[in-house]
Amino acid sequence: MRKYCGVMAAIGLSVTPAIARGEQVFDVQAGPVGSILVEFGRQCGWTIGLTDPVLAGHRSGGVKGRHTPIQALRILLRSTGADFAMLDARSAKVFATREHRVQPAFVSRPLDGEPTPVILVTASKQQTPLARFPGTVTVVDLNAADPSSSAAQGTAALVTRLPMLSSTELGPGRNKIFIRGIADSSFNGASQSTIGHYIGDARLTFNAPDPDLNLYDMDRVEVLEGPQGTLYGTGTLGGIIRFVPNAPDTTNLKGSFTTALDYTSKGSIGGDGGAMINLPLITDRLAVRAVAYGSIEPGYIDDPSRGKSNVNQTNTKGGRLALRWQPSTDWTVEGGFVVQDIASADGQYVLAGTPDLTRATRIAQPFDNDFRLGYVTLTHRAGSVSVTSTTSIVRHDITTVFDATPSNPAAPTSQYDEQSNITLIAHETRISGATNSFAWVAGVSGLYDKNRFTTALGNLSGPTVKNGVENQIEQIATFGQVTFCPNCKFEFSVGGRAELTRSEGSLLERAQGDVSEPSRIDVRLSPSLGVGWHVHDGLLVFGRIQQGARSGGLAISPLGDRTTSKRFQADILKAVELGFRAGSKETTRAWLSATLSYAHWTNIQADLIDGAGLIYTTNLGDGYIVGVEAQGGISPVAGVVLDGALFMNSSALSDPVPEFDTSRDRDLPDVAATGARASAVYSIALSSGRVVSIDGTVRYVGPSKLGIGTPFALSQGRYLTSSIALNYALGSTRLSLAIDNVGDVRGNRFSFGNPFGFAAGNQRTPLRPRSFRVAVTRSF
Repeated sequence: MRKYCGVMAAIGLSVTPAIARGEQVFDVQAGPVGSILVEFGRQCGWTIGLTDPVLAGHRSGGVKGRHTPIQALRILLRSTGADFAMLDARSAKVFATREHRVQPAFVSRPLDGEPTPVILVTASKQQTPLARFPGTVTVVDLNAADPSSSAAQGTAALVTRLPMLSSTELGPGRNKIFIRGIADSSFNGASQSTIGHYIGDARLTFNAPDPDLNLYDMDRVEVLEGPQGTLYGTGTLGGIIRFVPNAPDTTNLKGSFTTALDYTSKGSIGGDGGAMINLPLITDRLAVRAVAYGSIEPGYIDDPSRGKSNVNQTNTKGGRLALRWQPSTDWTVEGGFVVQDIASADGQYVLAGTPDLTRATRIAQPFDNDFRLGYVTLTHRAGSVSVTSTTSIVRHDITTVFDATPSNPAAPTSQYDEQSNITLIAHETRISGATNSFAWVAGVSGLYDKNRFTTALGNLSGPTVKNGVENQIEQIATFGQVTFCPNCKFEFSVGGRAELTRSEGSLLERAQGDVSEPSRIDVRLSPSLGVGWHVHDGLLVFGRIQQGARSGGLAISPLGDRTTSKRFQADILKAVELGFRAGSKETTRAWLSATLSYAHWTNIQADLIDGAGLIYTTNLGDGYIVGVEAQGGISPVAGVVLDGALFMNSSALSDPVPEFDTSRDRDLPDVAATGARASAVYSIALSSGRVVSIDGTVRYVGPSKLGIGTPFALSQGRYLTSSIALNYALGSTRLSLAIDNVGDVRGNRFSFGNPFGFAAGNQRTPLRPRSFRVAVTRSF
C-alpha cells in the first residue's frame, strides 16, 4: 500500500493485502445480502464473513457480467449500507457502514479497487482516524437492531465489556464510573465526577452520578482515556465517555422496534422495549428521528421482616428526539431533547449472615433519577475548515431514601432523605482545519453548574431538615491543539487549555457567625504533548503527557454541628502513557493494542461518610496510579472472532493528610487490581438470508476495597462470570436468547448499600442471579 503523510494526531492505517484482479463472469440474482453473498462466494471461490447479521436482510440488486471479484462485490453491496475489507487474497469481511460518516481530509488514497474502511474518533474534535490517534481510545460499535446488545442496561453494558472501566454498584442511575483506575471514592457527594459524559457534543454531567442513558439506537460509544484536560477541561481526570446516537437521515424512511422478556432466577419477571422512527420531512434537507424506550429490571432481593419479595425492581422510561436540518451543503443544524427517568423501589444490597439474597430493614429505600437535556449544534464546513458550535442545558434531579434506624430493636424507625438538584449549562464553539502536513483545532467554551444538595433526618412523621449546601461554578476557557508531520514517520501534537473558574458555595442553613463562602477565582493551564511513530502501515507507537484538574467547593462539615461548613480544595492529576496499536477488528485478521500509564494525583478530593452516616467531602492527600491494559483479537477464519482485554492496576495514597496517615491499607477505592474479559463469536450465513450466530463471554473482576482505612477498607470483587447469546436473523427480523451469569455466581460487587449500617462490615451487593432474556427486533 502506498505510503502517505497525513496529519491528525498520529500516523497509520491498516494494511490491505494485495488482491488478484482477474475478471470473470458473474450471475448473482437480486435478493437479501445474506443469500447473495453465499452465491457470490460459490461463483468466485471466496470466503465471505458477515460481521453484522442484521445486514443479511438488506436487499441487494445482485451483479451480472464480467468483473473482477472486488468490482463485483462492490456492486453487490451498493446501497445496502455495507462495505467490505479484505483479509487475504480470497477472504473478505462485510460490515455495516456508519450513517453520515464524515471523511477526514487526509485519508490515504487507495489502490484501484481496494476498500478503505475508516473508523473515526470524533471525540478528538478533529475527525481523527482510529489508527492515527496518539492515545488510548476504545470505540464500541452498537447495533441498534441487535436485541442481545443489552441496550436496556445503559452504561453497565460498557462496564462489563471494557475492563478499564469500573463502577460503584449502588444501582442504575446511582453509580460513579471510573476510567483507568482514577477513582476518588465510592460515595456520592459534592465532589465533581472524575470523567466527562457526553452525548454528541453536549455535556451530560458535571458533579452528578452517571445518568445511565439507555443505548437503544446508539451508533457507537467512544472512550478516551484521560486526563483530557486540553480538549474537554475540568473534571476529565480519568477521560471521557462519549455516546454517539444515530443521526437523523434526511433521505430514507426508517424504523425499528425491539421487545424483550426477562426472567431472573430466584427473582421476578421483567422486560424491556424500544422503538425508533426516522422521518425525512424534506428530502436531503430536513429529518426527524424519535426514540422511545422503557424497561422493568426484575428484582431478586427479599425483605422477610416486611413480608416483601423482589424489592429491588428498577423501572426506566425515556426517549430522544433529534432534528437535522441541512439548508445547504455546507451548513447543518442539529438539535434535540433527551428525557429519562429511573426509579428503583429499594436498595440493591443484602446482609452477610442472612439467608441467600435477603436483608431486613424497617422501611423501603427507594431511589429516583430524573434527567432532562436540550441541545443545539451548528456546523459549517468550508473546504478543509469546519466550525462547530454547541449549546446544551441539563436539569438533573436525584432523590435517595435510606433507613437510618439504629440497630437497637427498641429504637424508633428513622428515615434519611437526600436530594440533589442540578442545573448545568454548557457551550463550546471550535474551529478546525487541516493541510497535508498540519492540522489544528481551537475553541472557546463556557460552563455554568449549580448543585443544591439537601438532607433530612428524623422519624417517619416528618424528617427534620438537617442542612444543605449549594455550590455554583462558572467557567470560561480557551483551548487549542496543533499536530504537525515533519516527515512520514513521526507526528507531534501540542496543545493547551486556559480556564478561568469562579466558584461559590453556601450553607442553606448556617450557624450563628458562619458566613457564606466568598467566591473564589482560579486560573489553570492544562498542557498536553503527544507523539506518534508510524513504524509501518498498520502499526502505531505513541506517547502522551497531559494533566487535568477539578475545582474545589464547599461541603457540610463531618460530625459535630451540621450547620457549619468545610471547604475542599482543587485537585490536579498529571499523567503519562506509552502504548502501541496494531491493526483493527474491522480491517485486519488480527489486532492488538497495549498501554502503560502512570499518574500522579495531588490533593485528591473524595466524598466520605462520617460516624453518624452522613456524607461529607474532603481532601485525602496525594497518590499515584500505575495501569497496564491490553486489547486484541483474531479472526482465524471467516465468521469466527476471538477477542479479549486485560487491565492491571496498582494505586495508593502515597502522601496522606493526617486523618489518613495511620491507615495501613492505602489503595485507592473501587478499582480492581486486575480485570479481564474474553469472548468468542461464531456466525454463519445460511440460504435465503438466514444468519445464525453464537456469542460466549467470560469476565473476571479482581479484588478491590470500598475505601481507604477503617471503616472503609472492606473487600469486594474477586469473581468470575460468564454469559452466552444465540441470535437468529431472517431478513429484517432478528430473534435472540441470552443467558447472563450462567454459573449463577453470587460474588460481591460492592460492600455498601446503606451509610447508616455499613460500618458493621456486613453489607454485600450480589451479582444478579442467572438471568434469561428472549427478544425480537424488527426493522424497516
